[in-house]
Amino acid sequence: MISSKHRSKIFIAIIVSISFSPLHAQEEITFNNLNVQSNEIQATKTVSGIEWGVNPFRTLNWGYQGKESGSIETHLHYFHESRLAGTWTLMKSIGLINSYVKITQSVLNADLSSTTESSEFVYRMDAEAKLEPRWYFDARARYRHNKSILNNTGWFLAAPLTVTTPLLYEPFSGGYNQRWTPEKLALYNNIYLGIGYRWACSKHFLIETHVQHLFMQSLLYDGHFDAHLFTQSGILYAPSVAAEIKAAYTF
Repeated sequence: MISSKHRSKIFIAIIVSISFSPLHAQEEITFNNLNVQSNEIQATKTVSGIEWGVNPFRTLNWGYQGKESGSIETHLHYFHESRLAGTWTLMKSIGLINSYVKITQSVLNADLSSTTESSEFVYRMDAEAKLEPRWYFDARARYRHNKSILNNTGWFLAAPLTVTTPLLYEPFSGGYNQRWTPEKLALYNNIYLGIGYRWACSKHFLIETHVQHLFMQSLLYDGHFDAHLFTQSGILYAPSVAAEIKAAYTF
């Protein structure tokens, strides 16, 4: 037979458990009823850090006789990504492009009447600034399926605008110009359209890859301006494809 003292303890325990049960139930209902189609799902407010990347397309030689043919290109940038609205962000970056580019030129022979084509790799360093609007279009779907959206993990569409200028250029052997620095300022402006994927493997490290096609390019050099579209270029035409695999440390 249960004593009055034990009956009192059992009664108190039942009252306490009943009191806390609605709180837990309400917490679950609030979480599960989150409207993933509303503005409650947003990109990370800011992501910034240092990134290093390599362009694999530049290592391929597809018959294009120019500086991009069979070259090796790496990027080192500081970047800052800020949320614009919802799952839209703006990526800003500035840094250096280091590359060994393959140059093919016609070299004048000793008889001064004939030329011979010669190819070699030369070192080049460019400074680059970039503005890149992004749309992380699968953020809501990832949240709905309980997948990570840490530091904007997921697929994105992008339209970057890049401005580059040569800083150092190793002279071509036997070439007329033996300077390491450009004679005049040149500004290359490129607009790309592309798709990419980001994976934040931890709070401070992320891996990203993208493929972008050059839509328009312009050049400002010695007071002259020239621009043209790449709408007729093949989708895998090496000079018009910007593919990159990069790793980043975020602050």
